[in-house]
Amino acid sequence: LGFTNSPPIQLTKNGNAYSSNGEEANISKKNFLPFSKFLIDVARQFEKEGIPFKYLSPFNEPQWDWTGNGQEGTPFRNHEIFAVTKILDSLITAEKLNVKIQIAEAAKLNYLYETADKSTRGNQIYEFFNDQSPLFLGALPNVDNVISGHSYFTSAPAATLKSVRGKVAESLGNSSIPLEFWQSEYCFLGDEEEVKGSGKDTGITPALYVARLIHHDLVLASASAWHWWLAVSVYDYKDGLIYTEKNKTDGAIEDSKLLWALGNYSRFIRPGAQRIDVTSENLDVNNVNQLMISSYVDANNQDVVTVIINNGNSDSSIKLHPEGAQIKSWQPYITGPNEGEELKPLSKINGDEPVVIPKKSIVTLVGQML
Repeated sequence: LGFTNSPPIQLTKNGNAYSSNGEEANISKKNFLPFSKFLIDVARQFEKEGIPFKYLSPFNEPQWDWTGNGQEGTPFRNHEIFAVTKILDSLITAEKLNVKIQIAEAAKLNYLYETADKSTRGNQIYEFFNDQSPLFLGALPNVDNVISGHSYFTSAPAATLKSVRGKVAESLGNSSIPLEFWQSEYCFLGDEEEVKGSGKDTGITPALYVARLIHHDLVLASASAWHWWLAVSVYDYKDGLIYTEKNKTDGAIEDSKLLWALGNYSRFIRPGAQRIDVTSENLDVNNVNQLMISSYVDANNQDVVTVIINNGNSDSSIKLHPEGAQIKSWQPYITGPNEGEELKPLSKINGDEPVVIPKKSIVTLVGQML
């Protein structure tokens, strides 16, 4: 996926990669076509290099104002996103380029289903994917049937975590076309979270926090993709999966429990897998302070993958009964607070035996259906 924070500065209104007023796109209407051609040229060049883009994402967090020179970015109003996307869509068709347009990298998930404090930049599921909207993009052949947003600033407290994602799913269900949701960027930001962003922590606490977020994005918001920002960090901050020393050559490399927590999902829940419901008569399977359980069937309908987060202060024992299927055995992998517990494989468990989930850990169970 190729994405832009700002159009090239030779096309922007102020000659910079940041906005002057924060109220509108930092590019005039006359440059919508050159900007779209630039995206096509870049995609074509990468194709020639043997690295074809599957997706182009022309807009990043358009709800923020992006004023000042601290970081590249530009606000885009919904009607400006609509206009650029129509032009880009027509160019992709004319160029016979095999790439889809991704929109719109919403800065917070609530901007997907409500205008909130951005009257011209919010409510994007309705604006772009409801055929009653004048900005409907769902009929364009090269627009992906996916809406993307970022989980920043809605991951805590628990009530907000759950309600926001429930509203995303509800809004997806009201779209005029079958529409998926991608959580397309998250890391720890600032000090508004239960886990502070500053200060490197390679232990289990931030790992459990992110696993909790992934669980709710997948289970409540029905995310079909989940992206972390960023992979490698050199800073005293909780933004890295892997940490390196800030040297030009050589230096130590350190992994984090966060890397392995993410691996409980990314290693075992592969493209094409389908999430299945998890229910219990006597257990809350979506308890942010205790157990959070989600389950998936792979694309070949052979393996069942169940990810269990135990955020509690005591071990838990559960028994799984896949409806309509029989599991010979479960292969557990644990990511926990202790040294060596980084997706560590444990002894296999018979399919009808209970599974112990240690406190403050994530356990993935891979079972092959008979």
